[in-house]
Amino acid sequence: MFFGDEREKPKISFRSQKGASLPSRQDFVQTSQQQREERHRQKLRENSSKTIQKVWRRIRASRRTDEEERKRWDIEIKSASWNDLESMHSTISRLSLFYSKRIDLNRLDLLCEKITSLYNSHTASNQASKTDRKVIVFTTREEALKWAIVFKRILSHSSQRLTENLQVHFRFLLFFTNPDIFGYELVGDNNQQESNVLKKKCNNIMTSQLGGGELVSSIRNLMMKFSTDKNFLHLLMTIAVRSLQFSSPSKSKEESKDFKGNAFHFVWEILSIKNLFGKLNVQSQVMLANLSTILFSFNPQSLFPNESASNLVLKRSRMDMEEEEKIPLETTRNDWILSNSFGISIILEKPNPDQRGTNLMTASLQFIDKLMRVCYTKKYFSKSFVDSEFLEPLRKFVVVSSIKSMLNFFPVQPNLKTGEERSIQKTFPTGFLHLCSIIIHFQSNWEEQKSPLLNSISFGTSIVRRLWIGMSGTVELSQLAAEGRGESQEIAPLLLLFTKCYSHLLFTMDDEEFFQQTVFNLDELVKMISILKNIAYKMFVADRNDELRESIVSLLQQLYDRNARKTFCNEMHWLVDGLRFMDIDSALASRSLDQEILKNIPFVVPFDVRIAKFYEAIDDDRNNNQSDYFNTERARIRREYIFEDAISKLNHLDQRLKKRIQVELVGENGMLEAGVDGGGVFKEFLTQLLKTAYNTEYGLFKETHSRALYPNPASSMVVPDDSEQFEFLGKILGKAIYERILVNIPFANFFIAKLLGKVNFISDLSSLDPVLYKNLSYLKTADVDDLSLNFTVTDNDFGENEVVELIRSGKDIAVTNENKHRYVAYVANHKLNVQIKRQSAAFLKGFGMIISPELLRMFSQDEVHRIICGNPGRIDIEDMKKYAIYSGGYYADHPAIILFWSMLSKFTVDQQQKFLMFVTSCSRVCSSIILIVSLSNFFIATIDGVQI
Repeated sequence: MFFGDEREKPKISFRSQKGASLPSRQDFVQTSQQQREERHRQKLRENSSKTIQKVWRRIRASRRTDEEERKRWDIEIKSASWNDLESMHSTISRLSLFYSKRIDLNRLDLLCEKITSLYNSHTASNQASKTDRKVIVFTTREEALKWAIVFKRILSHSSQRLTENLQVHFRFLLFFTNPDIFGYELVGDNNQQESNVLKKKCNNIMTSQLGGGELVSSIRNLMMKFSTDKNFLHLLMTIAVRSLQFSSPSKSKEESKDFKGNAFHFVWEILSIKNLFGKLNVQSQVMLANLSTILFSFNPQSLFPNESASNLVLKRSRMDMEEEEKIPLETTRNDWILSNSFGISIILEKPNPDQRGTNLMTASLQFIDKLMRVCYTKKYFSKSFVDSEFLEPLRKFVVVSSIKSMLNFFPVQPNLKTGEERSIQKTFPTGFLHLCSIIIHFQSNWEEQKSPLLNSISFGTSIVRRLWIGMSGTVELSQLAAEGRGESQEIAPLLLLFTKCYSHLLFTMDDEEFFQQTVFNLDELVKMISILKNIAYKMFVADRNDELRESIVSLLQQLYDRNARKTFCNEMHWLVDGLRFMDIDSALASRSLDQEILKNIPFVVPFDVRIAKFYEAIDDDRNNNQSDYFNTERARIRREYIFEDAISKLNHLDQRLKKRIQVELVGENGMLEAGVDGGGVFKEFLTQLLKTAYNTEYGLFKETHSRALYPNPASSMVVPDDSEQFEFLGKILGKAIYERILVNIPFANFFIAKLLGKVNFISDLSSLDPVLYKNLSYLKTADVDDLSLNFTVTDNDFGENEVVELIRSGKDIAVTNENKHRYVAYVANHKLNVQIKRQSAAFLKGFGMIISPELLRMFSQDEVHRIICGNPGRIDIEDMKKYAIYSGGYYADHPAIILFWSMLSKFTVDQQQKFLMFVTSCSRVCSSIILIVSLSNFFIATIDGVQI
């Protein structure tokens, strides 16, 4: 309140009152300051009061004005009759100015109904006159923009009323979000071009406020409510699509943010509808697909909730349970967005895509790839996950025709210069990189589709060669080969996909195809091996253990096995530079790295280093088990029943077979043979035992056409307890290697592969059944649709035919040109792996009791042959001289010794083998490591009267 004394001067008395003390200076200053602050607060209160009164008067005046305007508007809307939309401009714009959601909802409904009625009349008139006149035609830029702003407001208000008054606002939004009802006919020289630009701008303005979450959320609810009416869903989808269709990203950060926000709301609300593509008709599906570049303009990794980490913990807890399949795995919005996005990519497929189609497919694949990283995709492939509607788009995506169609979008890059360093992104199209990433994600996690997916992309496409040629000159691959770490995000899936696809090709590629250089020529293979071996080695050194390393190692092992059968790459080329001439212990210092290297990529280490490691480990173990001379095992064996007595006397010893064993042999006359076993008798016994047991007449083993031995698949029909006997033979072979005794047993390569823990493929089939191998090779290039084959094979054992299904329900699955490579692989697998699986497992079990299979895995099949049998061919006389030890007064330059070496060098191969048989009880040439032991106890004998 104001009292009128504000302007009076303060009265101050300077007279001192009797008995009162004068205030100090500090008190005086403080009092003055408080009075100033109080006056300032009072002034602020006065100003605030004036402002409040001013605002209130303005609001009250505005309300009175709006009320008056509403009354006039109500009178006008009821009494006026409009013939065209242009005459309604004043009525429409006035409502948009005073519109209040609380008061004017009925007025909005009435206006939209009137406008819709006018549109229907106009449409009916056009149909009657067979013309295509627009509802309104804009001749000036100002007029068009004026109407665009008015309709922007009305469409925005109408979208908020869609669910409350569906009948009115559904039709209004459907009609007036259609840009074709407006005409643009500007006057001028470039009127057509300017009209098109203006039309796009006006459309963008009108729909700019429709892309928010409220409209698409309403449409989502309506689509879920009327999910069975495909026509109505199509019209709803039309409205939703138009809310984004005319939007375009802006250079302005704020407008660009709004644009991506609208795309996010659309995807989050519409694409998350369960089985959306199963509910929509074809026109709606195509309409969605053509919107891909707009829909997928944002990064889902930054806006969608990341489910992969939380679900990973859930998955681990479920994996610990005994019956994981009983626990349902629910789908989330993320999951259905992913499934529907795959549906969009399938719609986009076409045989001859243009640039627009490529851009749409690129946007779709990029979005899917990024979204898969925030979804817990492993649950889709769990046994508990049974939602067939969800998986349907994913299954369509991975079929042969779909993969090949998508590859057509990204043709081979021309003019790739092999000597030029380039990046992955400059070499491959963006869409191709994301497609490869998606494929490798499926291949790594979807057990059901692993083999079919590899078949789709490996056969009938050039992707294997394209991947390697593209990667081989890139900076990223060079960095990976140099460091083993730090690769870019793009190189890992590409390299993983290449190694998996090429390995898959090699599984079904026989040696003849391989050396015909159908995929890579030999020079390219040598360069590939050089790069991959360095990458693998560096990854071991960097202690990187992942699927990529495992896949690279698998491919290298396959190439090395090919090279072992027929050399195309020099042995020295397989070695890693740092391990060629130095001691492996100093080169591989930490984390038992030497064991990892020798176990996985032993070929990068020289053979003499590996064989030294092998016998070093065996010698250490033998010294521990045979240190006590008197702690021996004894057995009396009848020569006539050498196998039967051996298995009864020695089989139960198991690992005690590692001890020193003394054997007493009983002759055919039943008399004990004279002599004390100091090692020679046991060696003779072991050699004779193995010769008897591996005789094909006994029934445990069969011979290939080249007289190589392998387990008899029907051995149980001949020998009832064949598993026990195979286990025993494994122990005895292990004992022979343990004691460094060479035995002349020509095992088949595919059987030795089982000792090495390897799987045999079609290339090994030629050594077992050349006729079947030739027929299967023919099938790979023939038209098999008319051969009436199915996924079965007939086994013939002792005249009895048995039909065996290669896969579940194989008799009902026909062999076609699409799956014939799979059929060939399954037949080879049955013959080389399945038929001898039980016998090989028993043999390996016994062998492993004496020799750790891990030790043997340092070698190839041919190298294991050398360990078991020695080296076939002529003796290396100079090598033998190095390790010869002389006694009895003889020395290297003695005339008799010179004569001996001269005579031995002139022997034929057969004579040299007989000499070795006499000296070492084995006709094969030993490796240098074995030779040291064999010749360190050189004997005294007489040849042609000369004592040696």
